[in-house]
Amino acid sequence: MADTLPIGYRFCPSDEQAISYCLAPKVKGDVVFPECIHEFDVYEKEPWKFFDKNAEESLYVFTKLKMKKSRVERTAGSGYWRGAQSSDVKDCHNNIIGLKKHLNFKGKDG
Repeated sequence: MADTLPIGYRFCPSDEQAISYCLAPKVKGDVVFPECIHEFDVYEKEPWKFFDKNAEESLYVFTKLKMKKSRVERTAGSGYWRGAQSSDVKDCHNNIIGLKKHLNFKGKDG
């Protein structure tokens, strides 16, 4: 991945841009994600096995929800993802186009 992006490339879309130009088309099956966005199952194992556990920045992840009966199952390895905060994402016309949900991992060895 890093070999194909130009030196100094920085991907930092607004929430509206991320939903409108990346996530919505992805969900519809229209286009593939840009190469700087990765899709993987964050419920497969603990987050420090995917990411640098000493990283300071927030990470954006696209993953399908796992459902258990009528609720979302968020267990992962030796812990679970806990919802911390959520907020509506609005477009330039003030229409709600998505939901931004912050999750924190709670578990051992992290």
